[in-house]
Amino acid sequence: MVDTVKWELLSEGARGMDGIADGGGTPGGTAIGTAGRVAGGTAGGTDGGLRERKRLAAMRRIQAAALDLFDQHGYSQVTIERIAAAAEVSPSSVYRYFGTKEQIVLWDEYDPVLFANLARELRRRPPVAALRHAILDLLDEILARDEAKVRRRLAYTVREPSVAATSIVQAHQNADEFSRILSEALGRSRDDLEVRLFSHAIIGAGVGAVFYWYESGFRDPLRVVVERAIAALDHGFRFDRNTPADLGETQPGMPESGLI
Repeated sequence: MVDTVKWELLSEGARGMDGIADGGGTPGGTAIGTAGRVAGGTAGGTDGGLRERKRLAAMRRIQAAALDLFDQHGYSQVTIERIAAAAEVSPSSVYRYFGTKEQIVLWDEYDPVLFANLARELRRRPPVAALRHAILDLLDEILARDEAKVRRRLAYTVREPSVAATSIVQAHQNADEFSRILSEALGRSRDDLEVRLFSHAIIGAGVGAVFYWYESGFRDPLRVVVERAIAALDHGFRFDRNTPADLGETQPGMPESGLI
């Protein structure tokens, strides 16, 4: 069980690493919340869709400008005001969209798409199989478009303590969101122990997979690493000294798990 005091301190640090400047507006909240509002708004009427497309374009521009500045000057040396100037927006817009500098790194516009895919797949497949089908095609699309940016964001997540701390809080939030989706699909309570454990295992496996990818120097394609992580969840971990570490992906003819 996570120590309550330690968790509260970590959460507070994640929320307040940069602080909110006077007149800076309301923080954008979690990556899921911010991106979810963008995705949800785009599905609305024409005017709302146009506004949300502009918001998403601005968020992309801010994130791109921030990453360039971090690369040039170092993460700790770059202020929100400097990012805003480079992105040609006001500092209050940066705070409104992201809330903190850490969230600029962590924001992922594909989060709402992934959760929507999971909700759809969970209606017709067991949980691990649903995860496999929901994530792999989307992962191919993400990497085809943005692999360089994914690597850059991951590097700051690993190396910068404040970003790493915020990512832990965000992972907890992602697990809660997955618990909600899974519990609705299964007709079980969000407080069900198995639902919670499975949801946190999924998110933890994802975090472990991408950190492994980074720390191995991106040796293997991320899709292969993620397939191995899913296979481990599906068929269990093997730690026999004489067993190769590579679990591989599900082989043709191998039944997909009916976990939960």
